[in-house]
Amino acid sequence: MARPGGNPTLKKYQFKAAGEEPNNAKLSIWIPQSMKSKLDCLPNKNDVIRQAIAACLENLAQSQQETELEQQIRQMSNDPITKNPNPPANLLERGEQSQPNRPRRESKRHDKEYPS
Repeated sequence: MARPGGNPTLKKYQFKAAGEEPNNAKLSIWIPQSMKSKLDCLPNKNDVIRQAIAACLENLAQSQQETELEQQIRQMSNDPITKNPNPPANLLERGEQSQPNRPRRESKRHDKEYPS
């Protein structure tokens, strides 16, 4: 039976995570036996795996930010407005239209009679 008052000094002896964030999520992966045997030789394999995953995620985030910046730079270099150092406030002032007036295409209806 549990002690009625509980343990008043539990906070003093309670387990705390080593890092900023507690390790409260589980990840299971399949790896080759050769990799597993190499990892089993390490004394702190869980920390090594956590650090490798964190480094990989950081590299992915950094490369994603770089690709987003590259896309923005490409868009700016292809944009005729940003190429001109003094663009007009409105494109219509120069007589340009946002979309040229095109005649509407007529729909192609096929009124064929099919034998029944």
